[in-house]
Amino acid sequence: MRIPEKYEKWLTLRAWFNCLRVAVALFVIAWLFEFAHAVVFSEVASTWLKSLYLIGMAFLFSLILWLLSLISPEVIETVFSMLGFEEKEKDDKGDKAEKAKSESVGTHAGDSGKWDKIAVTISIVSLIASIVFSNYSFTLASQANELTKKSLELQNILSNFTSIIVPNPERGFLNEGGYYFNGTTSSSNPKGWLNVSLTVITPHYGNVSVEIMNFSVSDYFNMLIPEKANLTTVSYTPEYQYSKHVGYVVSGLNQLSFSLNLEATVYPNPQKLPSTSPSESEFPIGVLFLQAKLFDAQTDLTITQDFSTIIFVTIKTL
Repeated sequence: MRIPEKYEKWLTLRAWFNCLRVAVALFVIAWLFEFAHAVVFSEVASTWLKSLYLIGMAFLFSLILWLLSLISPEVIETVFSMLGFEEKEKDDKGDKAEKAKSESVGTHAGDSGKWDKIAVTISIVSLIASIVFSNYSFTLASQANELTKKSLELQNILSNFTSIIVPNPERGFLNEGGYYFNGTTSSSNPKGWLNVSLTVITPHYGNVSVEIMNFSVSDYFNMLIPEKANLTTVSYTPEYQYSKHVGYVVSGLNQLSFSLNLEATVYPNPQKLPSTSPSESEFPIGVLFLQAKLFDAQTDLTITQDFSTIIFVTIKTL
């Protein structure tokens, strides 16, 4: 069975070698296109540098095609004819064409060697330019990849850092009520407000609450009856006993303020209070320990921060 003539020319080693050269050229073009794509969409290079790079890439592509046409003219002619760029041959085959052809034979033979040298020189220059451009492309793409990597790391840090709670409580002054009858050993129950400010830095949204944890009596000036000093307490007032002091936070920096309504039970020492009445005496009774809790709604984690403040009371002697 004889193979049709139109297929025989493609079953030669030369045809396969030509296909290999075209494949290599297309691979190089595609490879350079990837670098051009990386440059255009990177944030490393400026706009004018990107434009200059694209212009250079256009000239480089044309040089590659031109170099391929010097290496294998029949292949590039086939490709151009497939793309519709085939030059039309003139139909005039008269005496003028024959005469022009005969006159150009001698000139063409003499110039062929010169054109070959020019073609080789341009090919070498094009190869060097391709190497330089490829090296620059590698460097630029590496910088873009490194910048992207650092940007992703920074975004990961900003979205997953450990939350911070910075409490700033004021001193508690319980100066409302607090009546005491002179000469007795009865208790007094002064009331007041404790203002607490919180600075919360968190990557996620959630809520923050403030709670009383403990109270430690510290009778610095012996203003309490020694036998009953350990009975001193500080707690929420009855009307605020079951209220929740909760604030809501979002990603980033948050400033919150809480006002706690407190009541103390103290046993003033009659010997330390003014003998005249009515009169007022203000003194510290101890340290109140509190805790701020941050609940991260996205991770279901709770972060706590303990803090404390000094409590003062005002006793009004009647």
